[in-house]
Amino acid sequence: LELADLAAALGEPRETVHGELTELIDKYPDGPYATYAKAILAEDLGRRGDAVALLQSLRGRPLDERLSARVDAMLHTLEPGR
Repeated sequence: LELADLAAALGEPRETVHGELTELIDKYPDGPYATYAKAILAEDLGRRGDAVALLQSLRGRPLDERLSARVDAMLHTLEPGR
């Protein structure tokens, strides 16, 4: 995730950022970080409902503090009234 964040911050092409996220998903398909990466990709591709569903699926799982903060922040952005 940090590589994707860095690529985005540096203004790298969207394909580069998506490539970093896809690599994470491929390496750890069942992990919580992969689920979060899928949510980022879904949101970026305009599939907001899918992104929210993926993020909400992480809510009941044990997450480290950094990932939990990312999930909360993204949900707050996607669902500001909740």
